[in-house]
Amino acid sequence: MSKIKASSIVLACMCVVWFVLIQRIPPYGADVKLIEKFEQIPFSVGDWYSDKERSSIRTSVKGLPTSSVLNRLYTNSNGDKVILTIVYASSLGDMHQPEICLMGQGWAISEPRKISLHPKQKLSFKAMKAMLSNEVEGRDELAVYWFDSPVGKSTLLPKHKIKIYLSRLTKHGTVGTALVRIMTPVSGFDDEERGLKAAVDLANEISPHIDILLAKPPVIKKQ
Repeated sequence: MSKIKASSIVLACMCVVWFVLIQRIPPYGADVKLIEKFEQIPFSVGDWYSDKERSSIRTSVKGLPTSSVLNRLYTNSNGDKVILTIVYASSLGDMHQPEICLMGQGWAISEPRKISLHPKQKLSFKAMKAMLSNEVEGRDELAVYWFDSPVGKSTLLPKHKIKIYLSRLTKHGTVGTALVRIMTPVSGFDDEERGLKAAVDLANEISPHIDILLAKPPVIKKQ
């Protein structure tokens, strides 16, 4: 048997096995909605502070049928301001790569790259950092973001989906998954450096609390 034929047979067998495994995965959360109050996400953490007037929770968002969304403005003692957004969903269909969503909202994306986050007493992980510019609104912002779930963290949605799908081979029931995004305004190099430091600081402080949120059984509502 030639090497080409042998390779073709192996590839065909791998495809069959993958198809069988995919068939074992139950529909992932599309028939339920997560109703979340985000009580595990503190208003005060490290040097950062927020309050109920600067925080909003939406459980009905167009295009995100299974999600609850938290938006919260934090300020630190230096006067830095950052906005934390958590999209918490039961279905991976609600998840989109942030670069695509942001471009759809009128933002131009530049300088995307991976950075390392180092939460206290937790394993380090990778997140994405990017510069955003909206010429219509005259705004420049810096964003740090990542995908999070009980089975791990990722910077790319396809990789995150694979982790979720593989976990579904042995675990059943609804598991929440989240897109975490932190944004802060910048206007120049000095502001960019300061903005990145601020975004990373809040990310390191808030990440362990997001882990607690994702570890608890989600509150679900049948669609």
